[in-house]
Amino acid sequence: MNVFEDTMNIVQGLNTAASGTSYALTVQYPEALLPCLDTVGRQLPLRQFSAPTKVRLFEAYAACQDELSYMYEEAAKLLGKIVICNTEWVSAGTSAPAVNAMTIQTALNGRQHEAEQLAFRTGSMARAELAAEPTPTIAMKLIEAVRDQTLQLLSSLNRQLAYLNAIEQVGTIDWIADDVCRYSFFANKVTDRKINSSTRSRVEANQRRTTTRNDFDRTFEHTRVTHDVIDALRHPLPADHVEMPPRVKMLVDEIPSWLHGVSAVVTGFEISEERNSRRAVVDQWSESHTTVEELPVQRRERTHYDPALIIGPYVLTGWN
Repeated sequence: MNVFEDTMNIVQGLNTAASGTSYALTVQYPEALLPCLDTVGRQLPLRQFSAPTKVRLFEAYAACQDELSYMYEEAAKLLGKIVICNTEWVSAGTSAPAVNAMTIQTALNGRQHEAEQLAFRTGSMARAELAAEPTPTIAMKLIEAVRDQTLQLLSSLNRQLAYLNAIEQVGTIDWIADDVCRYSFFANKVTDRKINSSTRSRVEANQRRTTTRNDFDRTFEHTRVTHDVIDALRHPLPADHVEMPPRVKMLVDEIPSWLHGVSAVVTGFEISEERNSRRAVVDQWSESHTTVEELPVQRRERTHYDPALIIGPYVLTGWN
């Protein structure tokens, strides 16, 4: 029994005589993030729905809307940091590029369909028609509506992670045994190379102005890294005892507490690695491909300590 069912049972127990109605919970859970449902519910003011007045019920509903809106913001912020965490940028005197998943995919594969935006939609239950219902009916319908919104949050986040997996920015983990796994993650390297420099001078208001134009090409190197790992252990977040580079620590800090139930740092000993890489060179001005090439597959067998950061079946990043 999760916190939503528990709350509804409490409300039903308080008001069965008045309402005589039981509301079935029929919404399907998003499988990968299912354990988060109860965690999210416990951060919402659901207990306030046992209040005896309509005003208190709608106040509880409004408070839930505020909390869910904030959770959407947390999830969107996390998604935005994943590609940043996994991208190395090599400067040639330019400012840091605005690299995101679509920038990299456009360079390697041409423009692709973008995922839906992760955006909170305010509930539509605070209406006069519902307020005219008996208080117990209002309570049950508001709880069910908040639960549906929570499921939508988890489902939307799950779809976003699945989308990042489909465009090769988030990997997956496969547990072969309790302590043996194979996982993949992705690494991006963006390099700007100066290919030309030109200077132009002109006189304006008795002053000479000089303008220098530097032309660059930009190389995108995209690598799928696959590791086979033994003696694998899951460490609950924040997993402060596991040594992490700053980029990974930044990403761990972005994972909201309500996702900790399905998140972990996995450690173990890598016994083999495979790296599949592609490289694209893009003209700075036309954004057209100069060249796209598949690099030779690299395989090696070795044994060393090997961590990764996961949410459910998804691998956000790996390091060693």
